[in-house]
Amino acid sequence: MHFKHIPNDKLVLIAVVCCLAAFTSGRLSAQTYYTNSATGNWSASGSWTGSPPPAGGASSAVIVLQPASGTMLATNDLSGTFWVNQVSALANTIGLYGNAILFTNNGATGPLLTNNSGYPLNLYTPITLAANTTFGLAN
Repeated sequence: MHFKHIPNDKLVLIAVVCCLAAFTSGRLSAQTYYTNSATGNWSASGSWTGSPPPAGGASSAVIVLQPASGTMLATNDLSGTFWVNQVSALANTIGLYGNAILFTNNGATGPLLTNNSGYPLNLYTPITLAANTTFGLAN
């Protein structure tokens, strides 16, 4: 077999790119949108744009509650305590029920709970603040 020689500077660049890809896979999270306007469980894949979050969540989890219309009653029926960095309410009245939610840091990003809907966000679930948490409210 014959192998072509790759210069050291290109090998270093390849190694850095591979390491960054390995390090960030699973660390970066997109926002997860809960859009079911009716009463629903977090485990129901049809309640989410995309797929539902995994049981237990993650320190990088960002949940956006965005019902299309009416009052949303969302139940965290995923097993155990759900770890999250951010929860945002964007529309209409929302009631959050079910299993415990733990707000925690995602690296240097502190936890955040926001309600920008102008409607009530009612929390009927155990909440733990594992770090200094910012609360943002509109109207």
